[in-house]
Amino acid sequence: MHPPRAAISLLCRSYILDTPICNPSLSSFFPQSFHLNSVPPSPPKELFRHDRLLFTSICGHGVRCGHLQLRLLPIDSLSSKVNALRFSGASSQTFRREPGMRRYPARPNFMSPLRSSSVACDTVPKPEKLKGIVEVVSRAGVDMELNLNEMNLTLCTSTVNHVLRALSDHGILALRFLQWVSSSRPGFNPSSEVCNLILDNLGRLGEYNAMYSMLTELSLKGHCLTEKSFAFLKICSNSSIKDSVRRVTEVLISVRGSCRGSGIFSLIKVLCSLNSFELALYVMELAIRKTSYYNVLIAAKCGNGDFIEALDFLAEIKDHGCVPNTKSYNYLLGSLFKNNRIAEACMLLQKAEEAGCIPDLITYEVIVVHACKANLMNNAIEVLNHMLSKGLKPRLTTHAEFIKRYFLSGQVENAYNYVTEMSVKDACSTNMNYSLLVGLFQKSGRMVEAGRILYEMMEKGYKPNFPVFIKVLKALHNIGRGDLSSELKSMFSIFSRKIDAG
Repeated sequence: MHPPRAAISLLCRSYILDTPICNPSLSSFFPQSFHLNSVPPSPPKELFRHDRLLFTSICGHGVRCGHLQLRLLPIDSLSSKVNALRFSGASSQTFRREPGMRRYPARPNFMSPLRSSSVACDTVPKPEKLKGIVEVVSRAGVDMELNLNEMNLTLCTSTVNHVLRALSDHGILALRFLQWVSSSRPGFNPSSEVCNLILDNLGRLGEYNAMYSMLTELSLKGHCLTEKSFAFLKICSNSSIKDSVRRVTEVLISVRGSCRGSGIFSLIKVLCSLNSFELALYVMELAIRKTSYYNVLIAAKCGNGDFIEALDFLAEIKDHGCVPNTKSYNYLLGSLFKNNRIAEACMLLQKAEEAGCIPDLITYEVIVVHACKANLMNNAIEVLNHMLSKGLKPRLTTHAEFIKRYFLSGQVENAYNYVTEMSVKDACSTNMNYSLLVGLFQKSGRMVEAGRILYEMMEKGYKPNFPVFIKVLKALHNIGRGDLSSELKSMFSIFSRKIDAG
């Protein structure tokens, strides 16, 4: 027999107030002697889950008032009953009541130095609060920090990001705000996003001296820049952008460390995205000409379909004493193959080999993918065999291209033969290849074939992709092939035990 809810409530109250239960109708459920923070001689009767929740909720009130400390022992099983309850007089948890907040045990809050609170940090500040911060920072008076402190802000990285963006949108210098955040939060470590945003803010306002100081500090910490640091160039006018690029480049050149190389590289990428290739070359003239910088230009031109100009950049690399690398040719090959300029691509590949650029896995994959798309499967296989003869193992995406192309074109047997042959030539890819083939059978509704491939796979000692395995089992049950499903399940269980034992 289980105690009614009234009995549970009375039990909690008697512990909180340290008074005995006097109601004869309820006394049979609980021991007669109760003392605050004492341990009952034996656990109470088992409670249903919803009664346990009520019990805990009522006792929790006493805990928050400082009269009771409650501890629930671990539950042995996932059943709906509580196996044991004990009361403990010692606990390290404290409870704090916040107006309008749900009452949970207080946890240390590392997000805000301004107040100790269990309130979660708002990822998006409310518009009126954001407007207030912008107004305080825009005035930039001697009491700015004091006014910000009085706003009782809950700071986190996301909040700082939103404030920095708002300040940039309003053309307000954000450096002093970031300095206040750092002083208010000891140990504050700006994220990559914060660094990008503050540099963008400084660029918008032409604060290049402050940018130099910031970049020097970031380089000491090993930070690298991205294109977001130079987003302000996208809003510069045609008349002012060159001057801005010159000033930024001069700052980057004067900075040592990680921000210099990553900054120039990212600056060139931004200019290429704006189709300002002349300015990108201007940056290289001021700084240094490197193959990796030229590769950015080649990739951008190939993306635009400007093959002639991309080839011009390839020739210019040599004219300035740089050496094209495999990436230089890969960008061009990919673009040429994508636009069905096969003859030009083959000639370029030959020139690359003559120039001493050894094709890498990306090069071969580019060729294989486009040969498969052109339904030149025999040519693609020749390229694959050429790779294997040189001791190069194809990427998983290269294998996937063959399997999908064979299967989706109706050459299912060829897809299967490819998987089995590669299990000998490239054993590292076998699990993925088999699982991909099973998934293709499953998606096409051919569940029996999928089950047989799974069986063969495990029989050879290869572990299938578990989500795919489960989908096939369920589908086999649905079509009335529970026998095959059970056999696969049994085999998987044996297979898993062997792996665990090994």
